[in-house]
Amino acid sequence: MKELPKVITLPADEHRVKQLKAKLVQYNGRNRYAAPEVDRDTFYKRYILNLLVNNGQIFWAEVSREVEVACGWFSPGHFYEAWGIISDYCLTGGANVVNGGLPNN
Repeated sequence: MKELPKVITLPADEHRVKQLKAKLVQYNGRNRYAAPEVDRDTFYKRYILNLLVNNGQIFWAEVSREVEVACGWFSPGHFYEAWGIISDYCLTGGANVVNGGLPNN
């Protein structure tokens, strides 16, 4: 598995932050009524991005523990993938994300 950063920091670029917030709106609109364990991909991406937007910086160990306590379950593979996607959105705008990307606004 590819080594992912243990910390994600909200970019200083205001345009990128606006794109990330728009992506969070998209995630919030996906499978709104599905239980988190049914759509873990979206759940983790939404959870991670929401924390990042609200806190400015997030740490792998803290977020992974927090989500496990909040939900009572943890899916390492889904979390790893979601963390990598959100990190790539911050660093490159999603250049390395297959079948995804940030809104152009």
